[in-house]
Amino acid sequence: LFHTLDEDNVGTVTLWEFENKFDDPNVRAFFQSLQLEPSDAWTLFKLLDSEGTGGVEMSEFIEGCMKLKGPARAIDIATLMHHSNFLKKKVNKLERGWANVEAQLGQLCDALRPMAEAIRASGAVLHGNSFDFSRQCSPVVCVM
Repeated sequence: LFHTLDEDNVGTVTLWEFENKFDDPNVRAFFQSLQLEPSDAWTLFKLLDSEGTGGVEMSEFIEGCMKLKGPARAIDIATLMHHSNFLKKKVNKLERGWANVEAQLGQLCDALRPMAEAIRASGAVLHGNSFDFSRQCSPVVCVM
């Protein structure tokens, strides 16, 4: 079956080859035995392309199809739910952390605003990434 899908015989099936061969009766029969329809081609390809390379090698194809054979077991569903809940907690934690960073940046900007206004009012000239305060009594350079 893999060799039927691999039209150019390079050892890798592309998404285009994969979708193109779904009309082949033998290919369709195989995927129907896995209870997959032609409309599932893109989703199936993404699942099989575990490395995200845009191509499915024979080992990925065989391993992926073997995992899809048969109904989902309760342990498979429970594992997915566990991973989903774990990721949800991580995303929520990241969102809270990001909100904290945004609040701290706002406070930092508020604290630096008077300093920036004072620098502007002093007549300091920006040279690259530093201010030149040489117009004042003593020459000072402040690196930002």
